[in-house]
Amino acid sequence: MPKVLKYLLIALAALLAVLAAAAAYIAATFNPNDYKPQLVELVQQKTQRTLAIPGEIRLTFFPRIGADLGQISLSERKSEQRFASAEQVQVSVALLPLFSKQVVVDQVRVDGLNVRLRHGKDGRSNYDDLIPRGRDGAAAATPAPEASGPAPLLDVGGISVTNTRLSFQDEASGQKLSVSDLTLQTGPIAQGRSSRLEFGARIEGEKPQLALQLRLDAGFTPDLQRRVVVLDNLQASVNGRAAGLQELQFKLGALTLELSPTHVRSDTLALEASLASASGPISAKLGTGLEGDLAARRFVLEQLRAELQMPNPGGGLMALQAQGQVTADLGREQVQARLGGQLDSTRLDLQAGLRRFARPAVDFDLTLGELDVDRYLPKTAATQAAPASSPASAGGSAQPVDLSALNALDARGKLKIGSLRVAGLKASDIRLDLALANGRADISPLAATLYGGKLAGALSASASQPQRLGAKLDLQGIDIGPLLKDALDQQPLDGRGNVALDVTTRGADVAQFKRGLNGTASVLLRDGAINGINLAATLRKVKAKLGGGTQEGRAAADEKTDFTEFAASLRIKDGVAHNDDLSAKTPLLRLGGAGDIFLAEDRLDYTVKATVVPTLQGQGGPELEQLKGLTIPVRLSGPYTALGWKIDLAALAGSRAKAVTEERKQEIQQKVDEGKAKLEQRLKDEGADKLKNLLRR
Repeated sequence: MPKVLKYLLIALAALLAVLAAAAAYIAATFNPNDYKPQLVELVQQKTQRTLAIPGEIRLTFFPRIGADLGQISLSERKSEQRFASAEQVQVSVALLPLFSKQVVVDQVRVDGLNVRLRHGKDGRSNYDDLIPRGRDGAAAATPAPEASGPAPLLDVGGISVTNTRLSFQDEASGQKLSVSDLTLQTGPIAQGRSSRLEFGARIEGEKPQLALQLRLDAGFTPDLQRRVVVLDNLQASVNGRAAGLQELQFKLGALTLELSPTHVRSDTLALEASLASASGPISAKLGTGLEGDLAARRFVLEQLRAELQMPNPGGGLMALQAQGQVTADLGREQVQARLGGQLDSTRLDLQAGLRRFARPAVDFDLTLGELDVDRYLPKTAATQAAPASSPASAGGSAQPVDLSALNALDARGKLKIGSLRVAGLKASDIRLDLALANGRADISPLAATLYGGKLAGALSASASQPQRLGAKLDLQGIDIGPLLKDALDQQPLDGRGNVALDVTTRGADVAQFKRGLNGTASVLLRDGAINGINLAATLRKVKAKLGGGTQEGRAAADEKTDFTEFAASLRIKDGVAHNDDLSAKTPLLRLGGAGDIFLAEDRLDYTVKATVVPTLQGQGGPELEQLKGLTIPVRLSGPYTALGWKIDLAALAGSRAKAVTEERKQEIQQKVDEGKAKLEQRLKDEGADKLKNLLRR
């Protein structure tokens, strides 16, 4: 055994002596710098670019054979302007494997690499000639790997890239992007051998503004037989700001991620993101399986689970949870999604499809449970300071209404909502179809159950200049009192019946929309009340003051005039609704009237004509008994919240006197007619008697 060891040591010593002698010979007889001119000329011929290696190329021999190129640079095509440069480039191969006819790249080191990419206004880039091209001039596609055959030999001791900078400028758009402090460190890279890599870089840019820090750490195992790299325990992060978004934080993790030239796959992909917005922090979590066909550019997110938390414009936070599947076909520019989940306490089910990425077109079918939209509406200072119907808000709000977002949207779909609350209004079983294109949104048909009745109709909105809104609604069997209370915070009418509305408007803010209202409306109600005034009680008080003056008052919440029927139609022009066919019946009165409702100013000027029915038979009291058949004008005027009424007693007294005079005339005429009839009858009777006596003679 000692002899064997002795011979081995002798053989090793002899081998080292031979290697040393060979290295000495190569060093004495071979100078790689002698070949620099040929190398520079070859690059010039092949690429019309200038390669510069100003320093000496130094060789190493043991324990690895390598070359240190020192500084190196490459110009742009047909130009002396620098395209890329590096402060130091070192490549070495392990010596001993060469004796087994194996090439093991021991180390690759690059330091101070600087690459400048530029896209000109003419559409050409300074790197076009470096991209392999097919016969038709298009970029050559990467050939699909063969399924069989021996794996290529790969054995690299490690790669080190430090202090690298990449820059890109688009002269046409003004976009700029720079990658600095780029570092890449790997362990050994060999067939089937597990190793690790670390990557880091800083990204800055303009249009959009970017300032991001990237980090990546992962284990990896190359499988050249299958042409696959498997990443394990992947941890990646992005921090900074981008496109006006502050405090961006993204974290990507995967237990395993399989990559190849044709596919990507992971069963455990996890993403966490957060950012700071003007209204508060936003955070999101996503967990999914990923299956991607890189050749077909088709990706599937399976068993997707997403959580989103963001500020609620109405105060507090809102949370969205969703589960399902998303399929993206980038080649066809199509995305399909099937998701279920909930928005806060609202259950949702969504099927959606997206076509085209430059100007997306969306098809959807969305079902929601109980939705309170008011919970998500901002509480404006004006709303907090005073009710919308207060005198301070007379004339309407100048709050802008911007429909320009419609110009960028293209969508068609169906929406179903179990129950809805919006702007104080409540409805259930909502069904609608939405068509949105070319800056116009149409909701038709629209159907819902609300306030004990049914709604059917259509809505429209247009971002044209001026902006336009339209509504054509038919409400059947509704309880109008609660509807008005929820919509206007006022309840001038009670009753159940039908309301029809066909209006359009245009403008840029709420006040202009009110002033621009045009169209028609009609109301037909039964068994209700006009709230704020008791006409019968008022007329009883009026009887005692028929001598002159006026009788005035304010609407009172505890007063009302009951009716059995109420019908009216409105013609709306430039925000003023005119009515002249009011017809209402109460047990004691018949009501008519005419006047205007100034919708933009939240006020009215209307004269109700109340006629006491002529067949009271004592049920209205002695005061109304004396007014029976008389038409009494009651003028209603003022803002909705402080409605006033007034009766002109002098005019009423004159009307009453005229009515009494007319009544007396009728009584006198009746008596004259009765006397005349009696006289004629008497003369007739006397004439007959005389004729009889004459005949007897």
